[in-house]
Amino acid sequence: YPNGDPKYIFIISPKGKGENVEVYYWLGKFDKNTYKFVPDDPEPNYFNYGDGTYIGPSGFIDPKTGRVIIYTIAAGGHGPGWAGAVSLPEELFLDEKGKLNMRPISELESLRSKEILSMKNATLEQVNEKLKSIHEELLEIKMEIKLLDAEEFKFSMFTSPDGRETTTLFYNEKTQKIGLDTSVSSLTP
Repeated sequence: YPNGDPKYIFIISPKGKGENVEVYYWLGKFDKNTYKFVPDDPEPNYFNYGDGTYIGPSGFIDPKTGRVIIYTIAAGGHGPGWAGAVSLPEELFLDEKGKLNMRPISELESLRSKEILSMKNATLEQVNEKLKSIHEELLEIKMEIKLLDAEEFKFSMFTSPDGRETTTLFYNEKTQKIGLDTSVSSLTP
C-alpha cells in the first residue's frame, strides 16, 4: 500500500508470437461500484521472466499474513518431470517506489537441509574449482558478486559434459538486468 492506497494487480497470459505464452500485468485500482479494474498506466508490464514457461498464474491473499502469493504451471518443452509441474510459490509485494517485486515465500526455508559450500572473499577461479565437485539436482544458491572490471556476470548450471547444453543465469550491471538464458538448455527440440 504505497501512500496507504490499496493496489490491485490484473494479470493475463495470452498466447504471443510463435505461440509462446506471455504474461503481462497492470497495477491499479478496483472500482467496487462499477466492478471495473482501472490501471494506473494503460501500458502493460512484462511479467514472464521464465522464457515462455510461466503460464496461467494463479494466486491468493494469505488470510493470516495478508501476503499476495502466486504460483503457476511450468509450460511444456522441458522434458519429463518439469512440463506441467507447479512452480514454487512466490510473494508479490510493492517496493518503496511502488514497483512490483517478487520473492520466494519464507516457508520454503523449511526445505533447506545442509550447507554444501560456503566461501567468502574468494576469487572466481577458487569458486569454480570448488563448484566442480557439486552435482546436486536441487540447490539454493546465495551469492554476492563484485564486478571489478566486467560489465556482466554469468553463472552456468546444468551443463552437459560436452558443454553443448547449459543454462546460464546472467546479470548486466550497466542495464541492471538479471535473466536466464535457456536457449541451449537442451538439444532436444
